Amino acid sequence: MKLEQIKKSFIYRYVVYRMHQHEKKSVSLRAVSNQEKEELYERVSRQVIRAVLLFAPLYFVGIFLFSHYMWLISDSNNFAAWFCNTVFFANVIIQGSWGYTWADKRGIVLQVVWQLLPVIVMLGIPLVVFLVCVAELLMRRALKEHKKNSKDNETD
Repeated sequence: MKLEQIKKSFIYRYVVYRMHQHEKKSVSLRAVSNQEKEELYERVSRQVIRAVLLFAPLYFVGIFLFSHYMWLISDSNNFAAWFCNTVFFANVIIQGSWGYTWADKRGIVLQVVWQLLPVIVMLGIPLVVFLVCVAELLMRRALKEHKKNSKDNETD
């Protein structure tokens, strides 16, 4: 990923935000030059993106298995029945008439998104929590490494 793309990403912005929070607590981080901070932000962001890209295929396989399991038990479980009915109703909307104008098509897309919003939120929250936890873990590791390097440089 290019540096410009990384700097525009949500992950980079989150890392910068959290690093500023850590900077308020740490005196040693305030003394670091802006160039070093940018390198630290970029390095942590790349590591988070790499971890999420490695985890995402497993996560999507898990979502598939979860959805399949919900479909299997939908006759005996109210939550599973709601989940399956929500997805099936959205499928009926998708396979219906989309209209002839762009306004009609946008309306169908919005209707499908609105219908699936609870399911999308429910399935997306674990991925966001994973992203936040990995970002926090990698930031703390990078800060420890930076403090260790700065102490080593002071003794030299």
